[in-house]
Amino acid sequence: MFNSYLKIAYLNLWRRKSRTILVIGMIAFGLMSMIFSQGLYDGMIVQMISDQMRTGSGEIMISQEGYHKSNLLSDHISEVKSVEDVLTRNSKVSHFVSRLKCEGVISSAKYAQSAIIIGIDAQEEDAFINYKEAIVAGEFKVDSGKNRVMLGKYL
Repeated sequence: MFNSYLKIAYLNLWRRKSRTILVIGMIAFGLMSMIFSQGLYDGMIVQMISDQMRTGSGEIMISQEGYHKSNLLSDHISEVKSVEDVLTRNSKVSHFVSRLKCEGVISSAKYAQSAIIIGIDAQEEDAFINYKEAIVAGEFKVDSGKNRVMLGKYL
């Protein structure tokens, strides 16, 4: 009985060839679109995570207790050198950089804009992240003994 149903269904499919081909094409196009959009979405997520790890906090972030709630500079780690020594001695840590990060405002007489201010050691950062690729205008110089400011819009 089941075989006769399959035979009738198969014969019905090819009774109107144009309709069958159109439905097969629509299903194929829908599947291709769905697979493409899922791949694009997965790639965007992987890229966002990679960018955050590379330019943000990395795989882990060590901070003073209470810093994430307040984001105040007064809640920074006071003994940075001892933390760096522990990380240097740990064989499982391949690389680390020290950063001082806070939120602030950049303003002029007519305009104010919120900003994330990150204090870095330029020589450490140059070895860890290639900021030179992200700079559209200006330059990234690593000069010892000079205080420099690098302003970026889309880093």
